[in-house]
Amino acid sequence: MIRLAPWMGQKREDQWGFTLIEMLLVVAILSIVLSLVLPLLGTTENVLEHEQFFQQLEDDLFLAQQKAITESAVVEVMWNMSAKTYLIRYRHGDMIAQRSFPPGLSVSTNFDRHRFHYNRYGHISQGGRLFFVYPVGERTAMREYIFQVGTGRYRVEKR
Repeated sequence: MIRLAPWMGQKREDQWGFTLIEMLLVVAILSIVLSLVLPLLGTTENVLEHEQFFQQLEDDLFLAQQKAITESAVVEVMWNMSAKTYLIRYRHGDMIAQRSFPPGLSVSTNFDRHRFHYNRYGHISQGGRLFFVYPVGERTAMREYIFQVGTGRYRVEKR
């Protein structure tokens, strides 16, 4: 039998702390948890960016309609697919707002020449649809804005 020196294997009362193995075990568990959570944070950021864009779009459409009514003017909404922007302006040319699409968002529309306008009563010039396709994690989501002719109202369908 091997005898240990008197100071080996005995814990003094003033010693405290964690062993190296205990610390490595905690670091390993934290790294596993973080590797599972971090990819979800990137997805959440993209979702929030797209939701913010759609809220801004709806606010801009309401603004365009209200400007047309309050100023008795024709207000145009135009979509530039190649530049990935939309523009709201008075028919005579003064710009009200211009916004860019967030990355990963694709847009298509069936409006003639990718534009419509609100008349001085706030009614839309033509009925049509806007289609937005964007990634949400591993899948693709779609949002469709359906404009009703003559009213200026629209509804949103999410898929």
